[in-house]
Amino acid sequence: MVTDDLREVSEKRVQWTTERVKALRIALSLSQEALARAVNVSVRTAVRWERGVKPQQRHAERLDKIEAAGGI
Repeated sequence: MVTDDLREVSEKRVQWTTERVKALRIALSLSQEALARAVNVSVRTAVRWERGVKPQQRHAERLDKIEAAGGI
C-alpha cells in the first residue's frame, strides 16, 4: 500500500535534531546566517533550529541535500 511505503520512508529518514543542525553548520564552517540563506529561511528560523525547534519538512529535505552533497 502507498501509505505503508510512505510511512516506511519517513521512518527511515533521520530526524533533524538541534545537535544535528548545529553539527552540519559547524562541519561546513557556516555561520547561522549562511545556513539560513542556503535553506532559504530567516536567520531567526535557523537559530530556532539550534534551540530545539524542528525544521519543517521542506527545509529538512534541503538540509538533507546539503548534507549529502557535503556542502552548499
